[in-house]
Amino acid sequence: MVTYKEFSIEWNNVMQLKIKESDLRIPNETILTNILLHYLEQFGFAINLLRERQSSENHSVRHNFKVNLCSYINHLYKLGNETSQPFTYFDLVNPTPKKTYHVLKYLLNYLLFFNMMKVDVIDPTINKINEYKEIYNKIQTKKLEEKNNEQLRTKYHKEIPKISDQIEHLISVQNKQSRTIEQLQTKLNETESRLANLRDQKLHLCSKIVTNEEADSIERKKIVIEKELEEQSEIEHAVMDRNRQTKITLNKLEEFLKYGDNIMEVYSLKVFEKHCTIAKKQTDLYSMENFLENKNDQAKMLIEQNVIQINNKKAALQQEMETFKNIEIQASKKIKELEENIEKEEKQNELIDFELHKIENALIAEQNNENTIENAKKFLLEPLKSKSMFDFNISEDKNT
Repeated sequence: MVTYKEFSIEWNNVMQLKIKESDLRIPNETILTNILLHYLEQFGFAINLLRERQSSENHSVRHNFKVNLCSYINHLYKLGNETSQPFTYFDLVNPTPKKTYHVLKYLLNYLLFFNMMKVDVIDPTINKINEYKEIYNKIQTKKLEEKNNEQLRTKYHKEIPKISDQIEHLISVQNKQSRTIEQLQTKLNETESRLANLRDQKLHLCSKIVTNEEADSIERKKIVIEKELEEQSEIEHAVMDRNRQTKITLNKLEEFLKYGDNIMEVYSLKVFEKHCTIAKKQTDLYSMENFLENKNDQAKMLIEQNVIQINNKKAALQQEMETFKNIEIQASKKIKELEENIEKEEKQNELIDFELHKIENALIAEQNNENTIENAKKFLLEPLKSKSMFDFNISEDKNT
């Protein structure tokens, strides 16, 4: 007979829950319950649920747990030893060394036999059952797919006319938008050419505008000419004053000569000679007067010529200034018009870009619709193409 120590060694070699020799010599309810629960765990029992019942505060739940545990162990115990006495509730609650050893021994032998048979018989059987379940699930899945495909075919057969109408509508819309894009592109090209012309005109007009340096140079010339005119006017006034003084002197000489003529009639020859001398002086005065008058005439002519030239220069300068002012005013107006035209063209270009962006989005949406329609067609045609293959797979499964 195997001793308790030898049996504990055999048990510990197979089971994870280790037992001691004292557990067999002096068994109790707690130790035996834990050993039996661990044993049932080897056969796939839900031990956590059983342990919850074991530790329940309800007495009836704990009692039912012990009764059920005895029933499970008794069933396995009879499989290992049909002639032995049954494992009872009393054997669990008040275990004896002999009965405990005898029950655990047969339970261990049955577990070893079960593990051996599991490798040779049970595992292949389970594998075949699993294969059968897999085949059955495939058949059911294919049947469900066929049913769904049939529903989809019915649904899409009803929707195909609508989709065709939508395709035709989208094609017509695409053609219209293509024509609209061509028209907008033409307008855009024309607008760009007009903008280029306006920019060229703006550059040309800007080149004609008098710069600040040129305006300052003209202003300096104007100041110099005005100073020259003032100097010439002063010279003219001085000459006029000198001529008036000369005329006063000549008038005094004429009065003096008349007075001399009167004296010559009264006095002697000596006085007459003196009168001749005075006459000579008078002649000299007349010649001097003529010389001065000629000089005055030349000065007047020179002054008049200078005044005429200055006036001509002043008039030309004034006309040039007015021309520059007119050109500047016209250029400013033209530039303002060009800027307004450019601003209008830019706004129009923004509108055109906005329309083009909308059209591009619409084309993208149409492309997405076309892709959706193509995918729907493929989805409709693929079940029809795969039907023969599907039937072949079903027949193979049936033969298997």
